[in-house]
Amino acid sequence: MRLTISALTAGILASAIPGISYADDASPKSVLTDAVTSGSASAPLDDNGQYAAVIAAVKKKTGSDGPLMIYASRILTFKQQPRCGRVAYVIGQPSANLAWPDMGGQLNICDNGDPPLRMCKGEPDKLVLSNSQCADRSAPVDTPEVAAAIQAALAAGSMSPEQAAKMVRQQQGGSSAATRGE
Repeated sequence: MRLTISALTAGILASAIPGISYADDASPKSVLTDAVTSGSASAPLDDNGQYAAVIAAVKKKTGSDGPLMIYASRILTFKQQPRCGRVAYVIGQPSANLAWPDMGGQLNICDNGDPPLRMCKGEPDKLVLSNSQCADRSAPVDTPEVAAAIQAALAAGSMSPEQAAKMVRQQQGGSSAATRGE
């Protein structure tokens, strides 16, 4: 399989990952939030959903009709916010014995699906929502343990949030070699 189909699929699936739910379960629980609470979780991606064409293209490339799966595993639980942690995820196809690291990543998430709370620089003991405004009119920043988890992931070769967002925007915009299947 060429990297271009993986890159295309990664861009599309990355935008959907927070909302991926079990295909056979109507509950709002996602694989990622289950991994935060349980340590690990997996589920098939819905063949008939919004990304059916992409999933069909991947299956055609692998020559296997087996389901594509999302696998998630908790890397750590934040001490200051024990209902939140860092989760690693990857997309794979067990029937083809394939997993695509480039269709995976890490993120910080809480058991309710929200990102971890942040802090204001002037009040490090007060946690606030990420979209809050601090008393000094500044935006809140990551807590030290969340920032450390992000830095560890970057040091291990993960993309920064800015790099990931740029890749998704590039994948969603216009025709590129990846979208043409080259």
